[in-house]
Amino acid sequence: MKLSVRPLVAGVAAILSLAWSTSALAAVPPVVVLPTDGSSVAFGTVNRGQSSNQSLTLSHSWSGGAMVLEVIETSDSANAFTYAVGTCTDAGAVNCTAGAKLCINVPNGAGGCAIQTTYTGPSKGSHSASITVGFSSLMLRSQRENEIALPATHAVTLSGKTRSTDKTLTLTMIGDGLVTGGGIFCGSGQCVQSFPLNTTVTLSASPSGYNKVFTGWSEDCTGIGTCSVTMDSDKNVTA
Repeated sequence: MKLSVRPLVAGVAAILSLAWSTSALAAVPPVVVLPTDGSSVAFGTVNRGQSSNQSLTLSHSWSGGAMVLEVIETSDSANAFTYAVGTCTDAGAVNCTAGAKLCINVPNGAGGCAIQTTYTGPSKGSHSASITVGFSSLMLRSQRENEIALPATHAVTLSGKTRSTDKTLTLTMIGDGLVTGGGIFCGSGQCVQSFPLNTTVTLSASPSGYNKVFTGWSEDCTGIGTCSVTMDSDKNVTA
């Protein structure tokens, strides 16, 4: 903006003339995300309790050197996905939008750096998440005082599937008492509960009534102490 002022003349108000000039905002090259570019990343099928990892390479060609990028999760159906800086470096959450999953320094050039995404399905079925990757608007604007045209963010869909490999523990009670452990609270009859594959379940028995004693476990447990079973298959325990 150019401002010129004409000196005051007696009886005549000062005249101000304003001349505005505009220039195009500096353009920022878009972020590139590999192996996908505006598509989806599939994590395959995992057993419940297991995880699958995928690396996403982030790069840009901004001539100013390394820039701060942010990863924002816009949806996650079951909190099934987590994110780590990988070969990138942490830029500090204060430099990115509040709530960003990652705030990272990414060098310029085709190589960039790679973040790691992990899928851990919490339950049987399909799960998905949506993320956006882009330059931190906070950092761009602080560097160029709002003279940079922000590029569109880059959207990526993540998907994974979990198969159920749960195994069933069937507890049969004989007599009076209480068996607890691993989420089981069984006082009589038969109690059935499922556990993820290879989970170790520890059960404790307490007899009820005056002068009663616990006589021991049978089937997949023996002895009179605590019962510990590994759920590598369906199990049966009698107390």
